[in-house]
Amino acid sequence: MLTQKDIDNLEIKDKRYMISVGEPKELYVRVNPTGKKVFYLRASKFKNFITIGECQKGVLNVTNAREKAKDLLKSMYDGKFIGKNDKVMTLEKANFLYVDIKSKKLNSATIKKEQSIFKKYIIPTLGQKDI
Repeated sequence: MLTQKDIDNLEIKDKRYMISVGEPKELYVRVNPTGKKVFYLRASKFKNFITIGECQKGVLNVTNAREKAKDLLKSMYDGKFIGKNDKVMTLEKANFLYVDIKSKKLNSATIKKEQSIFKKYIIPTLGQKDI
């Protein structure tokens, strides 16, 4: 678990890089070649990152970033968080996420059969409904 002193002392490299801050484990800090340090929250198992804010003295430190990250995680788990790209979750979008997650575990024939049924019977009537 990194402290504010650890974050202030992070080495500036030629390329930007990310390092886990810890507590919560989804909290990261990105160090840019310019020296700018930005806190991010990794959203679920996908590689989507939500910007928390730039690390600035007196404005946003690691303690504030942790609090914001925990609040965001709570709202995600409660289903109240709405990201920039997904203002409304439809059944069709949920199905797309389902396929993305399950495609690694299920046989391709099973997925093809499920998607055929979904496209034929569910999308025409319920696909664009908000969930």
